[in-house]
Amino acid sequence: MIIACPVCESKALCSFFRASGVPVHCCRLWESQAEATAAPRGDIELVLCSTCGMIFNRRFDDRLIDYDGTYENAVHFSPHFQRFAEDLVDGLIEHYGLRGKHLLEVGCGTDAHFLRLLCERAGATGTGFDPSYHFEASAGTNVRIVNQPFAREHTAEAFDFACSRHVLEHVRDPRAFLQEVRLTLGRTDVPVYLEVPSGDQILRDHDFWEAIYEHFGYFTQSMLARLLAATGFEPQNAYEQYGGQFLAVEALTAAARPLELLSEAEAGELVAATSAFGEAFRARVANIEALLQRLRGQGSRVALWGAGSRAVCFLNMVPAARQIDAVIDINPRKHGKHIPGTGQQILPPEALLALQTGVVLLMNPLYEAEVSAQLAALGSRARVIVEGAQTVTV
Repeated sequence: MIIACPVCESKALCSFFRASGVPVHCCRLWESQAEATAAPRGDIELVLCSTCGMIFNRRFDDRLIDYDGTYENAVHFSPHFQRFAEDLVDGLIEHYGLRGKHLLEVGCGTDAHFLRLLCERAGATGTGFDPSYHFEASAGTNVRIVNQPFAREHTAEAFDFACSRHVLEHVRDPRAFLQEVRLTLGRTDVPVYLEVPSGDQILRDHDFWEAIYEHFGYFTQSMLARLLAATGFEPQNAYEQYGGQFLAVEALTAAARPLELLSEAEAGELVAATSAFGEAFRARVANIEALLQRLRGQGSRVALWGAGSRAVCFLNMVPAARQIDAVIDINPRKHGKHIPGTGQQILPPEALLALQTGVVLLMNPLYEAEVSAQLAALGSRARVIVEGAQTVTV
């Protein structure tokens, strides 16, 4: 158990959410149901540091984490997400003048899709780091992949821009990690784009399915800005995007400043928000179980759409959800594989017809229009129900 904050070393930690025996990997694919149900497990205990505002899992053990070649976290098979990624890339290229430049991505994913897209559209070269990467580079791209965790000794290159998307939340020591990135970039005024799940949105909307074991840290906008300033980055702009689910910060490399701590008022607000989050979880689970019981009573077969981290968290934290008939995903790399912990096989959308599914439970509201259109194209009459606080009234 971690007894001190990894950012400020304070022991003033307020525990507010627990989940026991959850899979340590949400995006690792398992070939058989037996392997999936025997997947490694760990415990989650989210705590708030009332000194600096860091939220983290004090039960996290990074020795359990292995981002090997069976890890699959690509989401660009969704047209909705792909449009978002393309718009983001085009905006970064224009804003920072990245054409012909040399770019760094820390944590480029299993196929370096974002870095390739960025370099392709900018006519740039790039270096990506990720131990989960397991696809060969496409012909004609100027991208080099280092197939291991980011470390300064693995590159002596000078970079004109750096980005890291949905990586920092996985890191056991975020302050040391950012300091290593800062030292790698060297000079001042190098633009940096950082993206993480929005801690503000998670607390505000009680988004419990973002509480996965792989995520060590949870960052509010103010906390992330303070951490960046303390590690040698000057935040220029911070904002939520992708329906509020992502927190983005644009910064420039600069001289590090002392870590700014929470005011008494800020600490009080965070304590109240985290306490409310923990207290709401039991009611949410009861709502979901009531919904699933009603659907079963109506004779409706239920499929869960999406086999990503939200689905894995949901299936493993809600006992009644384990009776869901099928799990659907549009990523062909996941088809035939199994959900860690609960063991359901992941099927393509066409399987809904043979299963005679009456209800599709959608884990992320941002994909409702996309999924409804896909169902209509398949000729499926399944109703789409978006999981959330409103499901009790459906």
